[in-house]
Formats: sequence, C-alpha cells, structure tokens
Amino acid sequence: MELSIKQALFIEAAKKGKNIFLTGKAGTGKSTIVKKLIEEMQLKGMKVAAIAPTGIAANNIGGQTIHSMFNINPHGVASFEGCNFVKGEKRKMLQSLDVIIIDEVSMLRPDVLDAMNWTLLKNGCSSIQSKQVIFIGDLKQLPPILDDNTRSVLYRDYDGEEFYYAKCYKKLDVINIELDEVLRQSDNEFIIAL
Repeated sequence: MELSIKQALFIEAAKKGKNIFLTGKAGTGKSTIVKKLIEEMQLKGMKVAAIAPTGIAANNIGGQTIHSMFNINPHGVASFEGCNFVKGEKRKMLQSLDVIIIDEVSMLRPDVLDAMNWTLLKNGCSSIQSKQVIFIGDLKQLPPILDDNTRSVLYRDYDGEEFYYAKCYKKLDVINIELDEVLRQSDNEFIIAL
C-alpha cells in the first residue's frame, strides 16, 4: 500500500506515541490508514481499543461502542459520580490498553470523553493521559446528538458540544494531522462534491 505524505506523517507520529487528531474529508483514506495502524500496533504486541460513538461506526473499524467499552450510561450528561465500576476482566483490559482509537469523533460529546477518563480513574486504571489516544473524524460530518434539555445541561459545564471541549482533552497535547489528498476517487466532479 502506497501512502500519501500526510498518511505517512500520521503513521510516523503514531509510532512515536503521539496523541493525534486525524481529520480530512471523505475519500482521503482515514479509515484505511487507521486499519493499517491498528494492524501494525497489534503485530508489535500493543493492546489497542478501537471505539466509536455508534455501533455502525464501531463496526467499520472492527471495534465497539464507547458506551459499551467504558460502561457509560447513554442517557443524559455524564458525570464522575455517574460513571460505573466495571467487572474484573474489563478492568484488567482497560488497565492494559496502550492505545485508544476513537473514530467518528464529530459525534463525540465532551462529557463522554471525560466519562472515559473518569471510568479509568474510578476503576484504578490511571487517567486517559497514561494511554495514547488517536481521534479520527471530519468535524464537518455528523455532530453530537443532543436534545435541547441535554444541551442546556451540557453547557453548564462545557463551552461547546465537540469532543475537544472535554476537560481531559487539554491535558493530552494532541497534534492535528489533516489528510487532504483524495485517494478513493478519480472523478474530479465527485471529488469536488466530497
């Protein structure tokens, strides 16, 4: 597989253990390069969790939903008090994780990212800062799903709806890499539409 310059930059940064927000419009190879990275990391014996806000998105990267992995209540705005203790085997798995890859982050709310961190802390698994975290998505795609009531509660503690408003995000020192070369298509009209 021949990589674009930005895809190679992403792989190199990921191999160095950097926390990354990988973005780019449709067709730039985000999913393809992430699957390649997961495969390479697993071959090196690294423990990788591939997660996403929805079941369909999680299935696309061979992972599971954030709520399932971290036992987060899907209703209302998450809080430290509302985060759950997890069973022994899941706790061991969360503790052993080296890398957390989160796909379709345009749909990830800040309280859910914080809830992942709080769940780790509550279960004695160190903070999310002790893991490598890779965020993938195009913020011009689907936004977080919020009704008016949830939005009003969320804005009591957060300055916005996007994942990067999470309290733990600022401590992750995330670098941004934007894939800008459309690889999946060759039809120029369709590329412009994407």
